[in-house]
Amino acid sequence: MRIVFFSSSSTSSGGTRQALYTLQELTKLGHKTAFVVPKNSTIINKCPNTNWIELPNNIQQWKDFFFNFIYNYKPSIIHAYHNKAIKKIAWWSLFFKTKKIAILAHRGVVFRPTNPLPYWSWGIDCFTANSQACAQKIHQIGVPRQKIEVVYNCLPPNRTLPTIDKKSILQQLHINPQEVVIGTISGNSPIKGVNIFLRAISKLKDLSFKVLILGANKEKWIDLVQQLKIEHLVHFLGHQENVANYLQIMDIFCIPSLSESIPNTLLEAIAFNLPVVASKVGGIPEILEGKGILVSPGRSDELAQGLKKLYLNKKLRNILGEKLGNLRKNFLPQTKAKQLETLYQKLLRKKLCF
Repeated sequence: MRIVFFSSSSTSSGGTRQALYTLQELTKLGHKTAFVVPKNSTIINKCPNTNWIELPNNIQQWKDFFFNFIYNYKPSIIHAYHNKAIKKIAWWSLFFKTKKIAILAHRGVVFRPTNPLPYWSWGIDCFTANSQACAQKIHQIGVPRQKIEVVYNCLPPNRTLPTIDKKSILQQLHINPQEVVIGTISGNSPIKGVNIFLRAISKLKDLSFKVLILGANKEKWIDLVQQLKIEHLVHFLGHQENVANYLQIMDIFCIPSLSESIPNTLLEAIAFNLPVVASKVGGIPEILEGKGILVSPGRSDELAQGLKKLYLNKKLRNILGEKLGNLRKNFLPQTKAKQLETLYQKLLRKKLCF
């Protein structure tokens, strides 16, 4: 098949990386692929060997450029990622000269779309969603359930390979190897719950542990950290290209978000057999129910209780970590690519029947 992915994101967001991981695997399966992105999108630097097609700087020129590219490339599949790309393809697909192209759009967030019109487009043959919770949201705005396919996120094995040994990381951070390390990977947005996580940490009295926060900026949260008097516990590490270096020294992983579908960070924790305490939101329970500790979103007291339960029970940490680790094969890029390949073939067979 000739497969085109189309993203309107100019950043290396989690959704864009997921698209790239998948396209790379589809290429390995022997399909001819191309990834259409805005000009100078930062994701291009992540994999220069990908067949990148850069859109013009002027968004008004996107349609003509895209139509010309499609006419010459002659794809059998177009899969759109990100909100603006979905809006564009929902409209553009109505005017394609050939009706033999299967058109898909991907939804990876659980909040309700503010504009349902693109989701009602008869030009889109299928919507992929990265969780059952996400699928339910788009079904609620009128997308038929049979037009939705749940395809979970994936994590390439190279994302789990540390480039610095565990002992060196511990020394670098002045952490005693005997101390329990609690970690999270988050951003500064309030929806990610960093403030809730910090308040939960402040409730863990008389315990010996250290905290790693990757992603979030220290400057944003230092006032709260000082107010809670936990600055001696917390290491803010900022953005890290290789999170595996720090996941390898964690004993407990935390996801305090107020909203998620299936966060990439959960898959990273699974890859390291880490026990997880997480908010019961979005698609997280689909994976974590019975295999981790789920707490009410926004409740720092419940979060603290969950963290303390794992801190005090190493055997439970090992049991839950092993249960999650057994799921690792479900989130490999080749698993996702094979699922999409089967879906694409099914959609194309339907096209040929008309």
